[in-house]
Amino acid sequence: MSMQRWLAKILGKQGAAEQDAPFPLPWPGDRQSIYHFIALYADGNAPLPEQAQTLPDEDTLEGELRWVAGGMDGAFGHHGGGADAEEAADEILSALSAVLRKPSPANMNTFYALLKARPPLDYIDILTDKLPEAPSLSPQQVHDLMVWLATNSPDRNPVKCAIALLAFFPSDENRALVTTLGLHEEFTLFTAVALRNMLPEEAFDATLTALAKRVTGWGRIQLIERLPDEVSPATREWLLREGYANSVMEEYTAWDCATKGRLLAALSVDAVDDGVLTGAGDILAALIAGGPARDIHDYPEGAQACHRYLTLLRRSKNDDLRNLLNTSAIGAFAGDEDNNWETLQVEGWSDEIRQQIADDVEAIVAQEKWLTRVQQDLTACDNGDFYLALRAAKLLGIDTWEQVFARQQTVPNEANWYELMQTESPQRMERILQLAEQQLDLAAIAVDQIR
Repeated sequence: MSMQRWLAKILGKQGAAEQDAPFPLPWPGDRQSIYHFIALYADGNAPLPEQAQTLPDEDTLEGELRWVAGGMDGAFGHHGGGADAEEAADEILSALSAVLRKPSPANMNTFYALLKARPPLDYIDILTDKLPEAPSLSPQQVHDLMVWLATNSPDRNPVKCAIALLAFFPSDENRALVTTLGLHEEFTLFTAVALRNMLPEEAFDATLTALAKRVTGWGRIQLIERLPDEVSPATREWLLREGYANSVMEEYTAWDCATKGRLLAALSVDAVDDGVLTGAGDILAALIAGGPARDIHDYPEGAQACHRYLTLLRRSKNDDLRNLLNTSAIGAFAGDEDNNWETLQVEGWSDEIRQQIADDVEAIVAQEKWLTRVQQDLTACDNGDFYLALRAAKLLGIDTWEQVFARQQTVPNEANWYELMQTESPQRMERILQLAEQQLDLAAIAVDQIR
């Protein structure tokens, strides 16, 4: 029996209405519900604040390998999952049947322990395939239990399982419930998949994009991957201007943003504002860097997009140093003889366009605006501006040792020692040692090394 037919036995097309579902608590009564914890910060349009990033169950994970929020599911979702998935699904299905048949404390404890012990990504697809084949399961009872778990559970894995199964009960209340949980990156993947099942196709773009603007890591990656190929002009602009940026790797989002954001078309107009131009450069550099996701070799418009980006930048006053670094990355790729140009020529990387790119890169790097901006940002208080200026200075052949030394003097909590040690000057080495004696407890460091 299909999942749709199973649900249709009692749901028709409307989804289940939540019923009273008194279940025995399989956790201590003083533990905080994850949903209620996140809901405290649900209002507004910004990502969750720092104090909301640590989930209430964090202290119960003592001794386990810690991942950034959503990291384990994101990594294994992209790079392979767990073994014995069918056995896990069978165990959970059996325990679920027992709970719904007789919701005793013993049955609930067994079921909940199984949910806690295993990441749902390992087994959830198999479990949803098997649910309709379990004749004793009532869709209404499954719905009520999943709403109860999603709303009340203090542990992340049971909440993830509940979100995944609520995908088949698309009421307004359930959509709101899973969307609130998806504000935390630990749950965004499950929310993204659930919403794709819950929403009409015409609502995918607006709903997923609104949530993507409120997450910045793995959650944003998962949502952008699941956006439809055709999105609104507003979403396309957001993807190119800032949507690609995330706290994991821009390589994960670059291809989706380039294709769904229609990057080449955006660069084919006469006037492109600084935000879109800089974003385009970041996306192209990430595609060239390659790595864990589709890259420049999978983007047929890559050569033309790089050429248009450089053409626009060459006549732009935009002095964001990211553009200088991105220009260098494009030039290095186009000039790398180790690339398989026979294959790449089919994708538009002709000898002619590579030469045009080389000429543009040379002209752009020679522009005076970069030197002015580097000198300005080497005195900046902002860490990001300073270290970006260091990278740009190396590209321009500027000696930044004195600026790095001055920064270490004034900001002793920073660790610029590696940069400072990149010198062959005895006089500079003497100054480094004197500064280290002033700022570091060398005796304590020596004792730690002996231990």
